[in-house]
Amino acid sequence: MQYLTAIKNYLVGKKSYVLSVLLALYVCLQAFNVVATTPDQDIAVYGLFGALFGVTLSAKVNRLKK
Repeated sequence: MQYLTAIKNYLVGKKSYVLSVLLALYVCLQAFNVVATTPDQDIAVYGLFGALFGVTLSAKVNRLKK
C-alpha cells in the first residue's frame, strides 16, 4: 500500500503533463499507422482523454482552494 501512496504523491501536479504526453504519443502512433482505429474509436479515445483532463483540472482547482 505504501508503494501506491508513493506513486500518488509523485504524480501530484504532474497528471495533466502525463496525459498530454500520452495523448501526443497516441496521435503520433495514429499518424504513422501503427495504431489503426475507426472514427468511432477515435471519438471514444478523445472523449476519454477529455474526461481525464477534466478530472485533473478539477483536482487542481480543489487543491488550490485548500
